[in-house]
Amino acid sequence: QVPLITAAGPGIMEAANCGVNNVPDATTDAEKAARRQALAERAAQDQVKGRSLGYATTFGVPSKLADRFKSGSKDWELNDCITNGYIFRAFALRESEMIDRARISVLAPGGLGTEWEIFEVLSKIQTGKAPNNGGRKPPLVILLQAAARQSEAAVGAVAGGAGITAEKLNLDSYWTALIQRLNAMLRLGVIKAADLKLFKCAKTLDEAMVLMKAEVEGTTLAPDVGVCEGLAQ
Repeated sequence: QVPLITAAGPGIMEAANCGVNNVPDATTDAEKAARRQALAERAAQDQVKGRSLGYATTFGVPSKLADRFKSGSKDWELNDCITNGYIFRAFALRESEMIDRARISVLAPGGLGTEWEIFEVLSKIQTGKAPNNGGRKPPLVILLQAAARQSEAAVGAVAGGAGITAEKLNLDSYWTALIQRLNAMLRLGVIKAADLKLFKCAKTLDEAMVLMKAEVEGTTLAPDVGVCEGLAQ
């Protein structure tokens, strides 16, 4: 079994945490409470399929969480599908704990925090500071493009349904901009061609699973799997 770690939030993080133990979707407070209780009971009896971890960051303790946590977020608590959670007081400590212990890092489109995480994990691999596997090999990094291929309804469900538009669904543009920036770095000579091989891209969820399975089992990948379109060769 391979434990999964997310930043404990809603949306794609909650979807990943729930997927580990096949926890059903829940929208109402009653449904969420029921699945949280069921998962807690399964975890207590050691019947969960795998550990689904969540590393959050505190911004102070809202009163609604005071009975559950000594620290928490102003906007949300640990999502319901986490079997083991921890709330950090500093972003840097949380990012370091997640990245340094990861055998595989899967990155989906996001905001400033996501950009930080992308370049932190790549720079740690580049400089040999990623201690994964005792330093025997660098972790696998996957840029997940799968959501761009899903329907508006499907992505809306994962993202919480708020503000999802056709324009926002074009998530390929997110990675296109990043890849153009990396190509520009190569042209400027501030990175090497080898640095562009520090990560792979998955255009579908199935491709992401193939990449992860190969990493865990040590199998060989086909040449066209994990290729990032537009990246300088």
